[in-house]
Amino acid sequence: TTLFLRQKLENSVRNEELTRGSVHRNLQSIQQCKIGLAIGDTNRDDVLSRNEEYLRFVNQLSSQQFASASSVDDLPPALQDNYDQNADSSGTIDIAGSKPGQTATAAQEEKINALCESTIAALSAAPPDNGGSPPSETP
Repeated sequence: TTLFLRQKLENSVRNEELTRGSVHRNLQSIQQCKIGLAIGDTNRDDVLSRNEEYLRFVNQLSSQQFASASSVDDLPPALQDNYDQNADSSGTIDIAGSKPGQTATAAQEEKINALCESTIAALSAAPPDNGGSPPSETP
C-alpha cells in the first residue's frame, strides 16, 4: 500500500505540473496574441479591418505563414470563418482593451481572449501557405 500511495502522489504531482505548464503556455499564447492585435491595428482605431489589419494580425501570430495572401479570401477556410465569426455588424473585429495601457472591461477581456483562442485554433487547423503552389508530390 505504501508503494501504491507513493505512485498515486507522484502521478498527482506530475498532473499538477502538466496543468500548470499548459496554463502558462496558454497565457503566453494569449499575450502573444494581444501583441499581434496591437501590431495588426495599424491605424490604432481599436478594430481590425477585414483585409489589411486581420491579415497583418494572422501573419504576426503565424510568423508570416500567410504573407502571400492579399485578402481574407486567400486564407484557408478556418481563418476566413474565424474572421466572420468574430466580426460585428460593421464587418470589423472590435479589439478595444487589447493594447498596452488600455484597461479592458470584463466583457472586452472575455471577447479578446475568445478571439485569441479561436484564432490560435484556426491557425492550428490551417495548412501552411505555400505561396499559391500546389504541394509537391514525392514519387
